[in-house]
Amino acid sequence: IGYLVLYSCGAIYIAGAVGSVHRYRKSLEKYDFIHFTGIVIAMVISIILQRNSPYVRVMCFAVAMSCMDLSFYIQRPEDLYYPDLRVFNFRGFKMIVDYLFTIKKKFYVISIVMDDASFYESALGKKERENLEACIISGLKQKFKNHCSIFKSNYGHYEVIIRDYKGVNLAKSIEYIKAQIGLRWGFSSIDLDLSFRLCSMESYNDVNSISEITDLIDYFSINKNFKAKYLQANSLDLSKLHSKSYLERAIYDGLKYNRFEVYYQPLYSAIDHKLSGAEALLRLRDNEGNFVSPEDFIPIAEQNGTIFEIGKFVFESVCKTLSEIKLEDYQ
Repeated sequence: IGYLVLYSCGAIYIAGAVGSVHRYRKSLEKYDFIHFTGIVIAMVISIILQRNSPYVRVMCFAVAMSCMDLSFYIQRPEDLYYPDLRVFNFRGFKMIVDYLFTIKKKFYVISIVMDDASFYESALGKKERENLEACIISGLKQKFKNHCSIFKSNYGHYEVIIRDYKGVNLAKSIEYIKAQIGLRWGFSSIDLDLSFRLCSMESYNDVNSISEITDLIDYFSINKNFKAKYLQANSLDLSKLHSKSYLERAIYDGLKYNRFEVYYQPLYSAIDHKLSGAEALLRLRDNEGNFVSPEDFIPIAEQNGTIFEIGKFVFESVCKTLSEIKLEDYQ
């Protein structure tokens, strides 16, 4: 009877593990899926071996190894959380949003951006800076106690997830945030007139995936052309957003998978009637093999800093070409 109970518990455990992996397979990375699948397979094999060799502690060894493996794999709370502020970071934000999409639950996201945050971060002393941020987050927590979560992306940039889609009035929530962050902040002998911008988005209406949400947040927070204090996602020109997101992916993938190419345009001297040199022209292909115009991707590369890596690639490519060809053959 003892063995029967033991194997029954093992079967229930494996069935639950398989069910969980299957349910959340869309939100798992390929490596994660393979990782968890491997653990389940190892447990099944250990049960079979244990059944055939009852005096060998195969199953105990497999359980111990699985627990050790998971202890290395499972994230530490501090990887997702700011313990001093008691709020999740942006990594935690993405995990929770991804989970909400997996279970198909409707929710709101409110992105809050403090203008000139980098200036205040460097200008204020450490204590004043921490006090200011603690007061902002405390004010948000007073309103959003239940069915809501507060997140900090970086200094002066926060997100609120409202999970109670029907029980929370979005308009009143926005008005509360605007009133709360519109206060005149004072610490010691310093009075600050802080300026904030808000953007709200609704799942399955404005956004349909975690990537769309992160792209929209980046687009809104970086682009200071949005002078309005409050914007809804459906009022933004999302065609520019998707274009910028596409170009950034093309650039990063181009650097990672060697999709940049250098072409040489001959320079012909009308006076000497011969080639006087060549101009190195950079070209990029996306993941479908289509050319991306330099007029489109160069400004984006200059904004996100990848222009330095691209410049290094062009320089090394030209040097390699010069070392491989005979210039005399081209006069």
